[in-house]
Amino acid sequence: MKHLLTLMSLLLLSSPVTGQETLNLKLHVHIMRDIEMRVKGESMTNDHISKENIANEVLPEVNRIWSQANINWELAGVYDEDAVKKGYRQIPAGYPKNYKKLKNIVEKARRDSSGKSDPRRQIPLFLFMQPGNRIKPSEFGQNNFHVYLYPFIGNTSQGNAMRKHKDTGNSLGFHTVVGTWTNKHNKGKIPEKFKLVEDWEKWTKIKRGSLSRTIAHEIGHVIGLRHNRCEGNCLMGPKHGYKLTNKQIRRARNFAKKRISNNCKPLKICGYRGKMKFFK
Repeated sequence: MKHLLTLMSLLLLSSPVTGQETLNLKLHVHIMRDIEMRVKGESMTNDHISKENIANEVLPEVNRIWSQANINWELAGVYDEDAVKKGYRQIPAGYPKNYKKLKNIVEKARRDSSGKSDPRRQIPLFLFMQPGNRIKPSEFGQNNFHVYLYPFIGNTSQGNAMRKHKDTGNSLGFHTVVGTWTNKHNKGKIPEKFKLVEDWEKWTKIKRGSLSRTIAHEIGHVIGLRHNRCEGNCLMGPKHGYKLTNKQIRRARNFAKKRISNNCKPLKICGYRGKMKFFK
């Protein structure tokens, strides 16, 4: 506890938002049900994740991380959502229409030789979402943020902010996906369940990460942050950590204010890119 209080004091003293208003952003979390991923003999579901886990463990940890920017994430809703297994619309050319084959794309997805994650996995993950629960185009750029928890989202991957799809050029509307199992920490071997939260006293030596930190990282992308290097362990950096630079804090707050005031006009100023084919 002493280490935690010292850490938070340092963050508040060094933060450019000391004394500024808290920005409240609305977060919707979808726990994907009725979907089983199988990788390297491991069967993965979300049976170990509950609405109570999200409300009582994950969200408080996300807010501890984002308190350094004076940004607070309010839980607008947690949903048990069955994966869509048939009747897909707007399937791009070159993708199967069969659920099992689409799921197999995700299960076999891996990074290329340069470390880039496979963009093909995004399309199946998007198609598995219930269309009626997705953000409507008329709601883009407003104060609503959606995170979808899947058992697995690809080998050596943990999360993806789901912006413009590289292959199809279609917008995915920031329908952020995070895996509750991962094999990133063991370089593609047998996946293991994510820890829900970090051990704060060990955050200077994070080796594996957590579900909470990954969500905090991905929603950072949604409010304008990119992967950046900074001293120590950074939320948006190549190493596991939680720190935000002063520049990142200013940028995130600027994007957050636009979303709160519905001032993302045109939408591209808030990061929306690509054709809206999937939302028609």
